[in-house]
Amino acid sequence: MGKYRKSFQDRREELRQALYRMGGALDRYKQNSEIAELGSIAIELRGLLFSEALFVSLSKERNFPLELYIRPTALKWELDSYMRTVFTHVWSADLISLTYEKPWTQRVTFDQWFEIPIAEVKGTAITPKRLINEIANHLGPAHYSSEISDALLEMRQFQIGGVPSYFRTLLKFAECLLELGKRFLAQY
Repeated sequence: MGKYRKSFQDRREELRQALYRMGGALDRYKQNSEIAELGSIAIELRGLLFSEALFVSLSKERNFPLELYIRPTALKWELDSYMRTVFTHVWSADLISLTYEKPWTQRVTFDQWFEIPIAEVKGTAITPKRLINEIANHLGPAHYSSEISDALLEMRQFQIGGVPSYFRTLLKFAECLLELGKRFLAQY
């Protein structure tokens, strides 16, 4: 038996369903702070953005820009040597949005943002891409690995605004992605 290439409409419906699941997980997390919801968000992000990259591929097909606004300080992720001796853990959890605020924000594509360090734990830089994949692959629900990176283990011990630090940035990003997904579905 051969394989059938899914149509744009088939894949668009998959996107709608993924955004629905992610939106539901976001809403439930905000209501009850159940950490299991955050794992569901990470797995949806991984499927929409990496490997088969459903949302990324649909956006490219329709020339729909996947862009965020980020504070330029997040783009200059360098701590001087003195600061490194004082701070062993640094996060930039809420530095992204869909709103341009001149002169404080700068536009970046998703591809650029995926590679910008958003945390540093004891000298190890963590990018959004690494964080999403590590959470989905090591903390479930995609896989339940018997191992976890030192950086992720450290991040589990801290909270930012009442949310575990390793999820805080993913929450903000998931909210942005959900809004962009709604815009995409409204247009196509």
